Amino acid sequence: MKIYDETLEAICSRLKADLRDSVEILLFTTERMTGSCDNREYNTFAGQFLDELADADDRLSVRRLDLFGDEGRALGLSLSPTLLIGMNKRFPVQFHGAPTGNLGGAFIEAILMISRRDPGLAPESGRLLATLSRPVTVECFVTPDCTYCPAAVDLAARIAFAAGDFITFRCTDITQGMDRALPFDVASLPHLVIDDNPSTAIVGVPQETALIDAVLDR
Repeated sequence: MKIYDETLEAICSRLKADLRDSVEILLFTTERMTGSCDNREYNTFAGQFLDELADADDRLSVRRLDLFGDEGRALGLSLSPTLLIGMNKRFPVQFHGAPTGNLGGAFIEAILMISRRDPGLAPESGRLLATLSRPVTVECFVTPDCTYCPAAVDLAARIAFAAGDFITFRCTDITQGMDRALPFDVASLPHLVIDDNPSTAIVGVPQETALIDAVLDR
């Protein structure tokens, strides 16, 4: 597993052109076996990928943490690697599993969105999300070769960021963490679930209004 030079060059050029404010990324790993595969190669990939991004622009900072340390346990993390994107101690966007394949682009878009401090949602969407008064978790099950998954990840990440402290978004790669998807009978992708409730499942890329309605339980 490697990052091709031309791909990395394109990503770094995009960051230099479009990154606005600073963004912090937390990388949680462990050498213990987690998920449905040997995670060591994915740990290495995630670490090298983040090092390259941080070297490309000093507005990106990376902090490495033990998955089973105090912070990882407090967040309930269980898959190595897990990457959190945020700023000012707010980390609304989580990637459970290394962002490989098509998920790499979704990961970069999440960084850029947070750096802009602008989720780019419709004004009515922002107004509705401002009424949220309880914590909500949105999880999107994906694979690296899924062509529709990045669009669902992008939408859910933007909604999570727009909701302030109330929504946490998890992008979970089932090739690295299949055990996480088993309780939800995941077959087609992308597959979104609200608050770990299988009855809330949305399969495919939802409209912005549909996902917000699901989050608000309307």
